[in-house]
Amino acid sequence: METKPKAAAYAGGLAAATLGGALCAWIGTPLPWMIGAMLGMALAQMAGARFEPVPWGREAGFMIVGITLGLYFTAPVVAEVSSHWPWFVLLGLAATGFGMASALVLARLSGVSRATAYFGSVPGGASDMVVLGERFGAAPDRVAFAHSLRMLLVVTAFPVGITYGGFASTQEYVPVLVAFDAGGLAALLAVGVAASLLARRLGAPTAFMMGPLLATIALTVSGVTPSSMPAVLVNAAQVLLGCMLGERFDRGFLRAAPRFVAS
Repeated sequence: METKPKAAAYAGGLAAATLGGALCAWIGTPLPWMIGAMLGMALAQMAGARFEPVPWGREAGFMIVGITLGLYFTAPVVAEVSSHWPWFVLLGLAATGFGMASALVLARLSGVSRATAYFGSVPGGASDMVVLGERFGAAPDRVAFAHSLRMLLVVTAFPVGITYGGFASTQEYVPVLVAFDAGGLAALLAVGVAASLLARRLGAPTAFMMGPLLATIALTVSGVTPSSMPAVLVNAAQVLLGCMLGERFDRGFLRAAPRFVAS
C-alpha cells in the first residue's frame, strides 16, 4: 500500500521540476533546467504538495555534472590553468574571505543562523553547498535560494558589465568538441559510477560529483575522450538536482522569505 503513494510523490516531483525547467528554458532564463526545476518543485511544496525527489536522483545528477565538467579539462586547458595557479589560489581565498564577511552581514540582517548564512554566502554550486550545509545544521531551503539568487545576478549582471566596460579577449575562443559515441558514453558512465563509489568510501564531500570529476579530468588530460555528454542528459541531471533543491522548501519559507531575500 505504501508503494503507490511513494511512486505518486516521485512522479509528481519529477513532473513539477521538469515543467518548471521547460518553462524557464522557453522564457530563456539563465540555468533554466536547474533554477526552473527548483522553482517548480518549491512552488508545489509550498502549495501543500508532498512530492519527493526520485531516489538516487541527486547522486545521478551529481555524477553527470561531474563527468561533463571533467570533459572540459583538456591538456591545453590544464596547462593554461597551471601557468596561472597563484592567481587562482589568491582569488579563491579572496572569494572565500568575502563570502565569510558577507555571511556575518546576512546573519545579522536576516536573523538566520551563522551556518545558514555561511553556506548561503560562500561561492559554490547550489546543490553542493546545500548538501554540505545540511551536515552543519544550515537551513537547506535558504541556502538553495541564496545561491540561486546569486547565480541569477552573476549571469545577468556580469555579461552586461563586461560588454559595456569594453573588455575583450585577446584570443579567439575555441570550444571543446568531442564526438558522441554510445559505447564511449557507457564507458564514461561506468567510470563515473566506480569513481563515485570509491570517493564515497574514502569519505570525500559530495563524492558523487568529485569522484567522477577527478576521474574524467584524468582521462581528458591523458587524451582519452570516449564521448561527449548529450545535452539531454545534462538537462536531465539539472532537473534532478533542482528537484532535490526545491523539495526542501515549505510553507515556513514564505513567512521568512521577504526579510531573507531583501537581506
